[in-house]
Amino acid sequence: MTAVSSLLAEVADKEFTVSTLWIVALAMSVVAFLLVRWRRSAAIVAVMVASVWAFLIVSELRDRFVGPAIAQELGETYVVQSYISAVLPFLFVVLGFLRSRPNAP
Repeated sequence: MTAVSSLLAEVADKEFTVSTLWIVALAMSVVAFLLVRWRRSAAIVAVMVASVWAFLIVSELRDRFVGPAIAQELGETYVVQSYISAVLPFLFVVLGFLRSRPNAP
């Protein structure tokens, strides 16, 4: 019975909610910013984690079958918010470099 119900499910059922996108993106951004301010070499960890997050989001949006279905079911605003939440942690890594202490290793 679960196989039949999963076949009938829409694409939107399998995507992150908008609140999940923003909560995770903001949490990762704050942690990335603080890591880079603590140690510049910690940016490697922050970028790796942010890359996994971005891959999870963008891979489905860029799929030639799933992407248009997501845009149709959830709307273009969901797609735009998804891309912004994927890029946000990277921006905070850069901001952490710009605002880091001069003598940070």
